[in-house]
Amino acid sequence: MSEIRGLQQAQRAMLRIMTSVKPNNSLDRATQTAAIGLHRYLVTVTHVDTGSYRASQYVRRVAPMRYRIYIDPAAINPRSGAKPAVYGALEEARGGGHAAYQRTYQQAPQYAARALAYYVRSLP
Repeated sequence: MSEIRGLQQAQRAMLRIMTSVKPNNSLDRATQTAAIGLHRYLVTVTHVDTGSYRASQYVRRVAPMRYRIYIDPAAINPRSGAKPAVYGALEEARGGGHAAYQRTYQQAPQYAARALAYYVRSLP
C-alpha cells in the first residue's frame, strides 16, 4: 500500500501545484479551472481495485491554455506489478462504466461552458 499512498501523495501535490500556478490571463485561468475540474471528475468515476489506476491519473499544463490529463507512465501497481498506463487502456476498452476517459470527455462541454462563463464575467 505504500506505493499507492505515494501515488496519492504525488497526485495531491500535483493538484496543489496546478492550483498555485498563476495563469497569464482570465482565459488561461478559465482553462485551468476546467482542466482541474475534468481531472477531478475523472478520478471520481474511475473504477477502483487497488487504487493504483485512480492515483496514477494526472493533469499537467503543457502550454498556456492547454492541459493534458493522462495516466503516469511510470506508475506501477504494487499488487500486480503492472503499469496502470497499460491496463488503463484495457479498462477503457471495456466501455460503459469502465470507460472513465470517455465519460470524462463527454463532460467536457459542460466544463467548457463554465470556463467560458467565467471568462465572460471577467471581461471589462
